[in-house]
Amino acid sequence: MLTHLERLGAAGEQWARRSTPWTNVYGMARSLLAAATALTLLFSGTATLFPVKAGAAGIAQCEGLRGAGLFCAVPTPSLGAVKWLCAVALLIVASGYRPRITAPIHFFISW
Repeated sequence: MLTHLERLGAAGEQWARRSTPWTNVYGMARSLLAAATALTLLFSGTATLFPVKAGAAGIAQCEGLRGAGLFCAVPTPSLGAVKWLCAVALLIVASGYRPRITAPIHFFISW
């Protein structure tokens, strides 16, 4: 006798075999996310995106897991240049060029 979770797993497995998630809808969603992030970086000021914590040398949101992000790893004076490089990289991601290569870049910038 199958349990509810086993039946659910079997149904999910059948669905996964029938259809593939790698469609143009997936690509469009990824492109929209990358383009929106790139536009946010391009049209927002560095002080707005990365507020400095009062009395500290770093960005205010760099505690815990967020500290592993790209913008927390960069010194504060270099944030402007890195912001522009990331915007260009995200526009390349949005174009759909080599998604297997650009997906980790997109993840690291968005983190």
